[in-house]
Amino acid sequence: MVEVAQKNSDARLEDRFQIEQAIRCWARAVDRRDWDLLSEVFHPDAIDNHGMYNGDIEGLIAWLKDRHRAISMSMHVLGNIYIEFANSDVAVSESYVVAYQRYNTVPGEDQTHIFSALGKHVDITQLPIDVVMPARYVDEFENRNGAWRIAQRTTVFEGRYILNSDQTPLDPTWTIGQRDNTDALYTARRRVGLITAR
Repeated sequence: MVEVAQKNSDARLEDRFQIEQAIRCWARAVDRRDWDLLSEVFHPDAIDNHGMYNGDIEGLIAWLKDRHRAISMSMHVLGNIYIEFANSDVAVSESYVVAYQRYNTVPGEDQTHIFSALGKHVDITQLPIDVVMPARYVDEFENRNGAWRIAQRTTVFEGRYILNSDQTPLDPTWTIGQRDNTDALYTARRRVGLITAR
């Protein structure tokens, strides 16, 4: 009896780990604009209600690609993650997140995404603009074929704080974050053999 309980407990720990990794994977994928990685977070028929976007995952990725052209810096900082299991294959998680983003103009692009994120009264002549957005992800996870992925996500917004962007450049001798596969993360992953040319 004790062995069975231990096996069930160990399996549940693995389930929790997979769910938490999927949430972390979201943050990495969006912040590095790694859209292939992002598709691994959701089941193919999943729905995402992201405030400015509400629909399927293919549409979500297209919307994010378009929106993030105007975002030169993005960091999603995760906090509390609380997971409840409805049964062996269904769970609900609530994750606290604070997103830090810098909005810039993109030559030749309309500013629809900037206004939709920062509000219609934002003065885009002041770009770049930094914004801090605290929120929660309410995710409905399903385990299908041994893989825990999001079946439905609702982003719950808790606030939006527009900051004056400090345009003082960082020291060029530092390693500066990049929003693509030239970032130091991908260099390290290639160096140790976690990924091949990408």
